[in-house]
Amino acid sequence: VSQSRYQVVGSTLASVAKMMGLPDDTVFSPEVQDAMFDFWVKETLSKGDTMGEKVKLLRGQWEGFKNVPTAQLESVIQSYGA
Repeated sequence: VSQSRYQVVGSTLASVAKMMGLPDDTVFSPEVQDAMFDFWVKETLSKGDTMGEKVKLLRGQWEGFKNVPTAQLESVIQSYGA
């Protein structure tokens, strides 16, 4: 797969698929990509203790989050129960 809905590609895509236990012949449908994104967000957020750390972690993983207002990212983080 050269591109995904969430711009997760290459070694990161392969790593997430492996952590999730997805078989090698998995079709990266929109639903699978959504599940992978949710899994990776939860994994990323689990590495931070404070809201500030979690915001920083998300911004470090996704280029698209770098310019998202902090309050909006905090809302996303809260929606994940983190």
